[in-house]
Amino acid sequence: MARNRTDHEGYGSLDFSDLLEYGCEVPLCNKEHLPGRKILTIVRLPVRHQLREYFMPDCHHTWTMVNIQYGFTVFERCSHCQSVRTYFSEQDTWDNYQEGDCTYTIVENAQTIRFDLKCSRCQQTVSFADLLGLMYCTSCFDDCTIERIQQEYLKKREFTLVAFGYMPEALKTPIADSKLSVLADYFNQRRDTTRSRVKIVPFTQINKKISLCRGEFIHDVGMLSLEAPSERKELF
Repeated sequence: MARNRTDHEGYGSLDFSDLLEYGCEVPLCNKEHLPGRKILTIVRLPVRHQLREYFMPDCHHTWTMVNIQYGFTVFERCSHCQSVRTYFSEQDTWDNYQEGDCTYTIVENAQTIRFDLKCSRCQQTVSFADLLGLMYCTSCFDDCTIERIQQEYLKKREFTLVAFGYMPEALKTPIADSKLSVLADYFNQRRDTTRSRVKIVPFTQINKKISLCRGEFIHDVGMLSLEAPSERKELF
């Protein structure tokens, strides 16, 4: 296969395969000047994945799971104001604590993993450290926005999952739609999409009190216990 090489007068040859491997400053001729002139534009692309993104803008991403970290998603509730907090912990913790007027009690620990997604083609990596988990809508309210979205997607054979971030931060800064599209692509790449597809929407679309929602979280509990859990607790 011929190598992708470009020559510029006075600057020697430029091998793009070497650039992708090591990274450097890439000299490109300005369009407004005649070819062969030494007036060049320097495009600084110092790292491998930036170069690949620059030269492969239309990459058909193939996502793989990387940077996997095993742990627990902890759900806490205040007995005073009923506010909910969630966070990731590497330990199976059940400690209660006081914070001002609030007394936080752990409602549930769910086994989980944290991960990133990396494209095996262009090496782009998307972090999902802010993803708490996914919920399946059980159609508990006919007038809920999520239920209306779900019914519309079902007509196109698309199944809806609801993405949650960690509370309360996610209420102000929900997971970006672009990241949810990447996550949906990851699942769909492992499905027969001629039969159905997965669509992921943010939990901020829920127009009811989360405490009233009866959606089913996709999570595992009691994995470290010798006794099977008798029932699944309401997380919110």
